[in-house]
Amino acid sequence: MHDAKKFVSWLGQANVVVFGARLGREAVTSLQSLRRVSWFVESYDADKKMDLLANTNFADDGDLEFASYDDLKKITAKMKKILAVKKIPLMLGGGHLAALYALQAFGKDVKILTFDAHCDLKDSYIDEKIVDLSFIADDVEVDPKVNDATYLRRACEGSVDPKNVMLLGIRSCDEDEIDFAEKNKIQILTARQIKNNLAGVKQKIAEFTRGSDVYINLDLDVFDPSIAPAVDQQETGGIDYFDYSEIIDSIGEAGGKLVGMNVVCLRSLKDENNKLTEFLATKCIFDAMSLVKSEKIKE
Repeated sequence: MHDAKKFVSWLGQANVVVFGARLGREAVTSLQSLRRVSWFVESYDADKKMDLLANTNFADDGDLEFASYDDLKKITAKMKKILAVKKIPLMLGGGHLAALYALQAFGKDVKILTFDAHCDLKDSYIDEKIVDLSFIADDVEVDPKVNDATYLRRACEGSVDPKNVMLLGIRSCDEDEIDFAEKNKIQILTARQIKNNLAGVKQKIAEFTRGSDVYINLDLDVFDPSIAPAVDQQETGGIDYFDYSEIIDSIGEAGGKLVGMNVVCLRSLKDENNKLTEFLATKCIFDAMSLVKSEKIKE
């Protein structure tokens, strides 16, 4: 990703290892588009007067392909392999179901910041769009209990401590999801709360992440569709880029340590002149990478 100085084709000099998860009907096209656009995005922040990638070297390890639900375990194995050599995994997707398997590679003490328009805490759900997002192959039926709308509930019932999950930017959910979140002490900060009281939200996030390992779980539909039209499920009333950027800053100010990230649910538009969402996704990655410390680069 990005310029030649930041990209290395071997893992030894990288401290962030990128890979794609080809989950969903549009994943291949979207992953190609995101990678292509990322080369043309500047990493220097004029307001902060710093290169957001100053301490980051990327290596792109290609894409994982899936032919069955069992194949999704490849994601967990890939994450563990990257973590084992003390590098930061960055997964690009693809449907959000991939995050269920990514999170299984981390311990329960990791704080998970999930940026999303949706809670994804349903116990069971299926519709045509969910089938599309969680599509693996024509002969593989999508499970109503394990898909893009349920993945976070399954994670909280298994590998993830719900108390270490914070949902940001939510504006689409049902009563059952809110009830599950409250009973399991999952924190929810809605898009309206972020817009109306960003300072208060930043304080809560700083308290949540202070001195902790942090995983950033970014669904691009957290943003308002006016700035992120190329997503799987548009929801009006989303946050903007500066909201996201300031939230990331609050993690760094609190001493939070980035240990992993995923960026999912891009649905690239056919219009080659509209790559706004890919540009935004790349900027979001760069902001998160500003949390990387120089000592993480390994020769």
